[in-house]
Amino acid sequence: MTQAEKQSLANSYANAWKAVKGGNLRVEVEAHGWFTIHYGYPLHSSKVRAEKLLTGLETLTERLFNGNARVVTDAINFAKLDKVA
Repeated sequence: MTQAEKQSLANSYANAWKAVKGGNLRVEVEAHGWFTIHYGYPLHSSKVRAEKLLTGLETLTERLFNGNARVVTDAINFAKLDKVA
């Protein structure tokens, strides 16, 4: 996997996480095939391999598809408020 592919995987996981769960998450590409996931507050991080990011990305995008995500519920709530006004 090239450095650009690793960064793309890291960005995809972080974006999917933010869409599903909200909050602040950052993924750093480390040496020798490792990634560090920084979860934000409380300051917590996990060091994982690409396989963990890929399986997590699968779960997160499945939740998006099923409508079980913060971005979806926020959009629905916003639409409801817009109809009331």
